[in-house]
Amino acid sequence: MKNSEILSGQEVPATGDGMKKLVLVVIPTIENAYHNLQDFVGISPPMGLASIAATAEKAGYNVSIIDGDAEQLTLAQTVERVASLEPFAVGSNIMTATMDITRIFFEKLKQLAPGVTVIVGGPHVSAMPERTLADVREIDICVIGEGDDTIVEILRMLDRGEDPGAIAGIAYRKGGQPAVTERRAPIKDLTRLPIPAFHLLDPLLYRSYGWNNWVSGYLKPLGIIFTDRGCVGKCNFCAVHTVFGKGIRFFSVQQIKDQIDYLMNVWKIRILYFQDDTFTANRKLVSDICDYLIEKRYNERLEIMVSSRVDTIPSPYLEEDA
Repeated sequence: MKNSEILSGQEVPATGDGMKKLVLVVIPTIENAYHNLQDFVGISPPMGLASIAATAEKAGYNVSIIDGDAEQLTLAQTVERVASLEPFAVGSNIMTATMDITRIFFEKLKQLAPGVTVIVGGPHVSAMPERTLADVREIDICVIGEGDDTIVEILRMLDRGEDPGAIAGIAYRKGGQPAVTERRAPIKDLTRLPIPAFHLLDPLLYRSYGWNNWVSGYLKPLGIIFTDRGCVGKCNFCAVHTVFGKGIRFFSVQQIKDQIDYLMNVWKIRILYFQDDTFTANRKLVSDICDYLIEKRYNERLEIMVSSRVDTIPSPYLEEDA
């Protein structure tokens, strides 16, 4: 990335060599999870890490994203790539199903970079922060819930050598034992967040699921956008409330338009996936997004996918019955 690039109307902070480096990493797990089906499943850009990267860059840190799955790296290769950048902190999102691989990854990383601070987040961490620290001794800090503000406070704390106990929404080691700080409230105003750091990702590495090829003949380039955080549902199998809290919050339509423009004009996407848990929860927002896609004629060049709940989709049949 060039210093002070202007991308889609947004200035990307200059990242000189003298700045502290944060490396965000997708630990490669696809081969372990899908085996012979790995060529059929999609590989989505890590939007959670891209959102964290954007806030860290805005705060003045040098950020890189290494996607072990998308780059088809082995675990050892990913460790070597991360260590070669000589970061002062490394971050990752982890799931319950990948905890064993996560443990091995950070064990190997600490062998090559013993001084690095390991920061993790995600649904497993948010649900069981103390257990995560107990299970993987190489993890230094767990981010509970949303990490956009938390990551900046953690990095500044590391810079200044301050006590992590003053940071809300984390678990850390105090006297060798796990300690959990005050819960951090969800971000009320999502409009203050920068758009995700798409510029740190290679669009050629990401693809949709195999069935897209049957429908449109395209698997990529794939773009992912979230229009909200949270969900109106209470499904007992879902961890969304663990990370984002109760209820649902929305990004502004302008933020969404900016992301669509970037993905269309820079990434040249052919598939657009609104990956919200409940995309249709805000009918006015959905209508505005659809109007914009039609106005810009993006709809003529895209296959569009959404995730949602059936009970939030308006039905003319139900309305007539009412």
